[in-house]
Amino acid sequence: MSGVSFEVTLRLQPRSSQSKIGLKNGEIAAWVSAPPVDGEANAALIELVAKTLDLSKTKVEIVKGHTSRTKTLRIYANNRDELIAKLQSNS
Repeated sequence: MSGVSFEVTLRLQPRSSQSKIGLKNGEIAAWVSAPPVDGEANAALIELVAKTLDLSKTKVEIVKGHTSRTKTLRIYANNRDELIAKLQSNS
C-alpha cells in the first residue's frame, strides 16, 4: 500500500458490552463485542479503528499480535499526530 504509514500499539479487550476506543492506564485500548474466535475480534478492531479515524478498512491492518491482546496496527494516513489524538480522546 502506498502513502504514509505509522504503527500504533494498543490493548484489545474482546467480548465487551460495547465497542469503543479510549485510554486505559495511560495507553490506547480498544473494546469490541466480538469474541476472539476465528478472527472476529480482529476484524471488529479493524472496523472500529477505521470508523473512529474516518478511514477505509483497507487503511488499517494488524501487523503484530494476531493471537494476542496486545496488537500493533499499521495505519495508512497522512497525519499521524491528528489520528493518535483521535484515538486517545475517544474515551
